[in-house]
Amino acid sequence: MSVRKQLLLFIPVSILFISLGFIGLKQGDFLPDGKTEERKNDEVKPNFRNTFSFIGVGDIMMGSNFPDGSVLPPNQGDYLFDAVDSHLKVADVAFGNIEGVLLDSGKVHKTCRDSSMLYLFRQPTHFGKLLSKTGFDFLSIGNNHINDFGPAGIKSTIQTIKKNEMLCAGVSWLPSVIKEIKGKTVGFAAFSFNANTIHINDTVKVKEIISQLSKSCDFVLVSFHGGGEGKLAPVTTNSVEHYKNENRGNSILFAHLAIRCGADVVFGHGPHITRAVEIYQNRFIAYSLGNFCTPAGFSLKGSAGVAPMIRVEVNNTGEFIRGKIISVKQKRFSGPRIDRDTRALKEIIERTKRDFPGSPLKILSDGEILPAITSLGLK
Repeated sequence: MSVRKQLLLFIPVSILFISLGFIGLKQGDFLPDGKTEERKNDEVKPNFRNTFSFIGVGDIMMGSNFPDGSVLPPNQGDYLFDAVDSHLKVADVAFGNIEGVLLDSGKVHKTCRDSSMLYLFRQPTHFGKLLSKTGFDFLSIGNNHINDFGPAGIKSTIQTIKKNEMLCAGVSWLPSVIKEIKGKTVGFAAFSFNANTIHINDTVKVKEIISQLSKSCDFVLVSFHGGGEGKLAPVTTNSVEHYKNENRGNSILFAHLAIRCGADVVFGHGPHITRAVEIYQNRFIAYSLGNFCTPAGFSLKGSAGVAPMIRVEVNNTGEFIRGKIISVKQKRFSGPRIDRDTRALKEIIERTKRDFPGSPLKILSDGEILPAITSLGLK
């Protein structure tokens, strides 16, 4: 870990309490026909001094042109992020997980003994422009669908993201990237459990990649694709998880290791539903951000149809100061939009209390997340 991260930051308690009021983010209103009212993006502005902000979302699969284009959204999907892009743009760094390749045509590479369980996602490359316009900075391509269309799919995905002025990481020959953002050097690394990625169980590589980033960057963001699916998906356990004979790693072990090596924020995805959040060594972890924009080809029943956008504010040494959970929901061929029932928030509160009963985090009913020192006296 760099000398920068070993410095102690002293702030008088009186000043700390004054500075910790979290500014609520405005939410777009929805009309009965599902259209959004006109929003002014410049109304959602950060108002924090000496802080740096990250916002993370989960799986993104905007529509697939495989095999016949029947799961593509109308109007080239241009509307998909209209209801939420103001929240993504207000953060200094916006992150998401691209579930499936960005490729216009290509042969299937992935196989499965049971063809009924074979899901392949080939998103048209024009979606790259949409992601850039929405405000994403870093995208994970480290997941179990990056190999769906072989080397051609991986190459096209990386090229498309780069062409649209974003960065990605997550395959074995591109495990991390660095970007200068608002005067700060931000490192990003992504890990998974499948072929052609850096496996979350490979502790030697995990340590090497994150430690190197920490030495050269002001902040380090780490993403991981791990954890089970199905009935046990909501539960975060300190044990190795399996799904369909795949070793999907120990999410807690991985996240804690990442932070000890220099990560400041850890965003997880993979279970397709929301999981608990945690604070570890004054750094923030979200264990699963669920399905964020998956309007076709994914089940959206129950918890699979709701997800959080989680905004994290850190100080200049990467320590967690405060956060905000913004709940969104989906329906078929409709992008994420604000969920006034805040179901994802309620799930996070419930699952964090259950899986991390000693957590010092305070999660309020409006989605605000506070560390232990600021939750004193709050109810």
